[in-house]
Amino acid sequence: MSATTVDLGPVDSVWRLDLRGEGTAPVDVAVGASPSWLAVVPDRPRVNPGADVPLVITLDRSVAPPGPVDVTVPVNARNGVGGADVHITASVDGPPRIVSVTATPDRVLRAGCPPAAGVAQSTVAVTALDETGVFAVELAAVLPGGRTTTESLTLGQATGDRSTWTGTLASAQDPGTINYTATVTDLEGRRAQSPGSLVVLPCPP
Repeated sequence: MSATTVDLGPVDSVWRLDLRGEGTAPVDVAVGASPSWLAVVPDRPRVNPGADVPLVITLDRSVAPPGPVDVTVPVNARNGVGGADVHITASVDGPPRIVSVTATPDRVLRAGCPPAAGVAQSTVAVTALDETGVFAVELAAVLPGGRTTTESLTLGQATGDRSTWTGTLASAQDPGTINYTATVTDLEGRRAQSPGSLVVLPCPP
């Protein structure tokens, strides 16, 4: 084996080792048990004499438990000698944390009112914390009439682990309440959600 220790750190998800056939006969690779979120898979199940076969290690960060990863997986020759235990370490960040979800203003007029009566849309801002970085923020809304909308928010300010994303939530034809859910997805595929609401008022008399 080209190495027996693998450190994926806080970011890497895929690593490759090489298995080399040393001898005069082919050997079959036997890989021991590993957690469901960690795959240790040889590119081919048999290593021929003098040949190199990649052993690919894949960490699924979207479902791996947050915190340090420390796993040992045995890799042996099923019908021969050789192999070793592979020690795999990594650091997995937890899901993003939503600091705030605000709608400004939090009360709007229904669509179709005279422009002078007031505004018919609101700006929704979502602030999140994530060590690896936020990939996308979406806003799913249910309007008073039951119609649903989904909008991707735009990145505004970003400092360190903190980023703020904004988008416009348009009013509905009917007065009532718009209930929305902000979904933050980080670069590892982990998600966090937070609800909010926006009051839609009738046109003033």
